[in-house]
Amino acid sequence: MPQITAVSFDADGVRVVTGRRTGTGFTVERTLSLTADELDPFLALDRADGYLVAANPVDALFETITIPPVGPKLEAPLIRAETARLHPELLPFSCGWHVLGDTPLEGRTVRRIACCLVPHRSLEPLLEPFIRHRKRIRQLVAAPVALATLVKTVEATDEPLLCVHDSGSSKLLFLLEGGAVTFSRAISSSERGWDAFDRQNVAMTLDYCFQSLRVRPNRVLVLNPSQPLDDSAPPPRLEPLSLPPQFQGGKHATLMTDYQAPFLLAAWPMPATADLLPERYRTAQLQQLFLQRSCRIAAAFSALLLLLVLLEAVSLQRTEREIDTLRLREKNLSAIVQAHQQALAQRDRVQPLISAVSTLVTGPDIPATLVALNGLSAPPARLQSLTVRHGQGGITLHLAGSVAAPGFAAAEEQFEAVSAALRRCRGVTPTASHLDPKSQTFTIEATATP
Repeated sequence: MPQITAVSFDADGVRVVTGRRTGTGFTVERTLSLTADELDPFLALDRADGYLVAANPVDALFETITIPPVGPKLEAPLIRAETARLHPELLPFSCGWHVLGDTPLEGRTVRRIACCLVPHRSLEPLLEPFIRHRKRIRQLVAAPVALATLVKTVEATDEPLLCVHDSGSSKLLFLLEGGAVTFSRAISSSERGWDAFDRQNVAMTLDYCFQSLRVRPNRVLVLNPSQPLDDSAPPPRLEPLSLPPQFQGGKHATLMTDYQAPFLLAAWPMPATADLLPERYRTAQLQQLFLQRSCRIAAAFSALLLLLVLLEAVSLQRTEREIDTLRLREKNLSAIVQAHQQALAQRDRVQPLISAVSTLVTGPDIPATLVALNGLSAPPARLQSLTVRHGQGGITLHLAGSVAAPGFAAAEEQFEAVSAALRRCRGVTPTASHLDPKSQTFTIEATATP
């Protein structure tokens, strides 16, 4: 859970409680008691990102008004309009409220609202140190409203109660009716504790509630007694508030005596309707928050853009180096091309000679071919002529001769024997042959390859 810091402006100084809300309660991490002059140095050095503030301005006005029963959206504007009509002398002012409920009145149903009205002229001195040090106030509530949360938690009753809180040089008295603060006053005091003068002020407050407000509180509850109360003292009877067991000993006992208001403000979430922050301050706060977030987004975007620019710059340098390398290669390439062209020209000059020599060296050899034909053996046939010449694929042979046989079959057999004998010669391949049966002469075309 996030850290919460609550500040309470009391009569004898400023008190600070810092802690965290947990699932089982509230964990206190720090308590401070400051004078009014020490508030500025505290705000200058404190790292909290927001504060909850409780205050009790002297001209705060608690009053109960009635409005027609309306929906939630119309309730707030109607309350502000009614309080402004009843108290134009307070304008501009902030208004916090608590709905007491609907009740019949003179044949119609009205909604009773307990309001807390505080002029802005009283809130501005409280806000000024926070504004000067650029500290955000998340919520500003009246001290009696913050203290009332404890009473409503402990005393599960709707009966009127007069609650009193000991602040040392001042005593805070407020009337709790139906779970809401309907009247409050602060009285001066000489010291902590409840002497005869303090009890007399309590008795006068009870009389005022009965005579002017038509409410008679059943009990007077002391929220933070610093010492046991004297039951033998003259009326009215002061009754200590029965705190839960976890608040009755150790560190919590000191908290509930000296830091009760800021502790309750930090530990118990206050409703939004109890907030007394001026509308102008809320608007400025929202604008400041919007500007801060916008600046952060702009800074992040600028950093990203700068990163992209750096990456592009690195890529551009790499490309420039590659271009320089290609240009250097281009300069060397002209010399290479020129040398290649000279080599081609030289090749073209010697190519015919190389071809002729290659033909003479690798082509078929006529004497070798005649040597191979020297072993031609065909006794029945008679070779009459042999023509040898160079051709495109080797040496071309033309053989002409005759056979002597009593018939066509015998002549054909002798002719085949000549062709077979020719094929047996190495490198000689017959390509065409012809036999004239009448004259018994033949011709054979063949090629010889090496």
